[in-house]
Amino acid sequence: QNEGIIVFSNIISALDKIGSKCMMHLTKEKINFAVLMSESYEQDVSAYADLNVPDIFGEWRIESQCDNCIFLEFTLKNLTDALNSAKKAPVCSLKLTKRAGQPCICIETKAMEVNVAHDMPVKCMRASEYDYYMPPQMSKQDVQLELPISKTLKHVIERSRTLSKNVIIDGHQTGQMAVRIETDAVAIRSFFSDLRPRMENMEDEDMNNTASVKVDAKKLAMVLNCYNVRHESIIMCLVHETNLVICVTLAPRATGVMTFFIPCISMDESDHARGGG
Repeated sequence: QNEGIIVFSNIISALDKIGSKCMMHLTKEKINFAVLMSESYEQDVSAYADLNVPDIFGEWRIESQCDNCIFLEFTLKNLTDALNSAKKAPVCSLKLTKRAGQPCICIETKAMEVNVAHDMPVKCMRASEYDYYMPPQMSKQDVQLELPISKTLKHVIERSRTLSKNVIIDGHQTGQMAVRIETDAVAIRSFFSDLRPRMENMEDEDMNNTASVKVDAKKLAMVLNCYNVRHESIIMCLVHETNLVICVTLAPRATGVMTFFIPCISMDESDHARGGG
């Protein structure tokens, strides 16, 4: 099996859970993806992947009239389906070509002397449009915690979404976190302790920092599908009542990173009272 294609396919599958339209920026060293659940990343989930080409592809060549950069838009499901069929092939290649004047990414596989080609229509974008699809500037994080290796949090969120539309996450930089749902009918809290505090990119390294965010449970569950991708670590960054960011360092470490931005829902007085905040 082609290990690089398996890694690449799993990353694409995780992005596919977020939205259907994908932007892909190609350079000689990097592949960058941007996926927006809706047209506004300020109001909905957005996902980004920054991948290092040499750690995924055995051979890579790119040429264009725009400083050897190519910017494309396409439907993720088309690429997901093509890569799923390519996972078991020992040889797989991706080529940008044209079919009857339509730009396409051609995924070619070869196994047992049988060649199979999938043509995926794409739209060529102007390089100047790439700035709009860059990741948003991250606010100063109040709390950063490395999530457990097990999928316990993912299972908690999936159960919670059947009981409540929203979940509240309370984080403490000492390594404590609580997930709570509170409705007129039910109040449930799940506690996580001994999480590893992460101090990278934090302006205030006070271990007494706390933060609470309220988010859509279904959307958070979709983001936590990142657990299905081989990774070194998953870090949850909380900006109090403003933003929730999930940062995934892929494995092996040099492969790249995935980042998910989840906007928060305004918390009311009852949310604070119940949370003790």
